[in-house]
Amino acid sequence: MTTSDSHPRAADGLLGRIGRGAYRRRGTVLLAWLAGLVAVLALSRAFGGDFTADYSAPGSESKQAQQLLEQRFASQSGATVTAVVEADEGVREVRERVSGMLDELRSAPHVTRVDNPYDTPGAVSADGRYLVTSVSLDVTNGAEMPVEDTTRLMDIAREHSADGVRVFLG
Repeated sequence: MTTSDSHPRAADGLLGRIGRGAYRRRGTVLLAWLAGLVAVLALSRAFGGDFTADYSAPGSESKQAQQLLEQRFASQSGATVTAVVEADEGVREVRERVSGMLDELRSAPHVTRVDNPYDTPGAVSADGRYLVTSVSLDVTNGAEMPVEDTTRLMDIAREHSADGVRVFLG
C-alpha cells in the first residue's frame, strides 16, 4: 500500500505516523514547543532557587587539606590572584612605581599578603621586562569576594598601567 507521495505507510510504524502528523501540523507543533519552553523557563525562575558555587565535599581529602591550611597557615588558605607587570624599559627601572602599586594592593580589602617579586627567585623574567607576584586573599573561593573589593583591585591595576607599564591581574 502506498500513499500519494509514494512512501509505504505500512512500514512507517508509530514514529512514522507521529512524524507525518507533526509535519502536517507543523505550525501547531512549533507553537506547542514554544509554549513548553516558556513554561519551563517560568517554572525554573519560580522554583529554581539560587546558584551557589560550593565545591567542597564534606569528609574529602581536599576539604581536610583546606581546613588544615585555614588552621595552621591562615595567610595561605585563601584564593590567590596573580599579578603580572610588563614594563617597556624593564621592571627593575620602574621598581618604585611597582612597589607603590604592591603597597596599595596590600592595603586593599580582603588582601592578606602580597609577595615581593624583587625578592622572590624567578619572579622577574630573564629579559627583565616582566614580573609576576601572588596576591593572597582571605576568601577561600574567588567568587566569595565582594564585587566592590574585586573592582578595587582592578582599579589599582588600571591606575598603575601607564607610561610603558602594564599591570594584569588573573
